[in-house]
Amino acid sequence: PGFRKSRAMGKTDVESMNGTQFAQGEIIGGRYKVLSLLGKGGLGLVYRVEQIILGEELALKTIHKTFLTDTTIKRFEQEARTAFAVNHANIIAVKAFGLLDDQTPFLAMEIVNGETLAELLQDSGPLPIEAALPIIIQVCFGLAHAHDCGIVHRDIKPSNIMLLKDLAIGTEGSVKILDFGIAKFSHREGGEI
Repeated sequence: PGFRKSRAMGKTDVESMNGTQFAQGEIIGGRYKVLSLLGKGGLGLVYRVEQIILGEELALKTIHKTFLTDTTIKRFEQEARTAFAVNHANIIAVKAFGLLDDQTPFLAMEIVNGETLAELLQDSGPLPIEAALPIIIQVCFGLAHAHDCGIVHRDIKPSNIMLLKDLAIGTEGSVKILDFGIAKFSHREGGEI
């Protein structure tokens, strides 16, 4: 998830995982052409793909077959629901959700060029307040919007905050919140959860 290949991940890491692996150039779901592997998370893989009909590049997140359970599928569906419920410049946009040919769920999201706050902190160390404030403000705008939509992220951390390289930090949309996988709706019809 900023969806770029993790620094710690090598080709052998992906090759050692059984199940959902897609080769470069492979067409999946009848509409996405795999361009490259961007990274892997605790439960899945993220690919750079081209939506063939529109010619648009996206990040396609899947659950690795090793981890396909009712619980992980429900969590993935929850991420899709919460992501579709929000539309804000500081939240990664989800374009599609569904099942691939092998019934593996997927999320197709906007692809962004940047680095996570965790990567920046690892490279640079603690940020001075002048550098941190514009990032915090952008994150707060995104979270406020999610809260207005009744969604609580529940996993805000540096690795879930993407800093875009194409925009100056502090510019609207220069910081994106990622991974609504454990987000919850704060209320439903009939009261609080």
